[in-house]
Amino acid sequence: MDQRLLLHWIIGLVIGTLMVAITSPLFVRSYLTFQVDPVRGVLVLQPGDDYRWRSEGYATTRIGAMGMPGGLGVVPKKLPDEMRIAVWGDSQAEGVCVSDSDKLHQRIENRADQAGRSLSVLPMARSGDDLSDWLIQIPRVESRLKVDTHLLLIAEFSDLGIISSDVIDDAIAESSPVSLPPLTLRNRLVEACPAFLIQAIRRIVSDADETPRQLRFRVGPVTSDRSNTEFNQGTVSETVPPTIEHCQRIIHAMTESTRKQVILVYAPNIPIGLAAKQSDGVEEVWLQQLTIASETKKIIFIDMRETLRRSAEANRWPHGFHNGQFGVGHLNAVGYELIAKKIIETLPNRVAQ
Repeated sequence: MDQRLLLHWIIGLVIGTLMVAITSPLFVRSYLTFQVDPVRGVLVLQPGDDYRWRSEGYATTRIGAMGMPGGLGVVPKKLPDEMRIAVWGDSQAEGVCVSDSDKLHQRIENRADQAGRSLSVLPMARSGDDLSDWLIQIPRVESRLKVDTHLLLIAEFSDLGIISSDVIDDAIAESSPVSLPPLTLRNRLVEACPAFLIQAIRRIVSDADETPRQLRFRVGPVTSDRSNTEFNQGTVSETVPPTIEHCQRIIHAMTESTRKQVILVYAPNIPIGLAAKQSDGVEEVWLQQLTIASETKKIIFIDMRETLRRSAEANRWPHGFHNGQFGVGHLNAVGYELIAKKIIETLPNRVAQ
């Protein structure tokens, strides 16, 4: 190989890598170290860290005490007349796509201040969590943080999932063993490697939905249609309506895991226009059972579908961001404001005993 050509190639590689490294904070999320929170018993980001998100929305989240996204560094002492709410959910409730001032817990507190109510909100949501994760954590934090109400935000009824008897028993017993993988290797890799390198490796070995990617090292047509078959099977299985008994069992688990008030907020993506569709059997079964549960006072059920739909039709999209597609993806500042307003309107003035 010509030495001059080789030199140009090396210089280009170095300069190109430096350009990507310098500009990566503009378009690559950050990768931070985790720790096991002694109270929650789950993996959380380190308090005091800033978590950068660059997929939907360009926001930075300050990690608070106990890994709470956008929370305070120290949980303050509870005031005598204060109502304290713990918010549980997955990435839709976590809100890393928006700034801390626009997150759901802050919008709820702002709405409460406007209504003259003393209320504080603890953001306990973590991306990827579902009901089995919340049921385990609820008894651990409830007494320690003097929680009065548990609010569960779900975007899909699959978030309520299939819960084993062991999970329910552990939640009701208010204790369960913490068994988590060692973090030393993972944290060392995060500390040693820049974010853009970790992101590049992830995109090589997995698809955007974290499905392992099958790398091919030869040319030629793909002869197997296994991936398409698996996708179709998965889609069919997810739309099978749950039994009434299953829904009742899950609702029972929610109410038995705590003696405090439980509020469940349903805030799904609401496609309108050509993309609109009728609710499927899964949604209908769940809505029926949650309505019954709310009538028996076991749970307060807030259905946000109509409110979100009206907002979208008025061109105030509750989901999506400018760098994505309006109406698709995670809740944005508009969506959180709508949900916060509805919660304050529905929330009892007194703490349920």
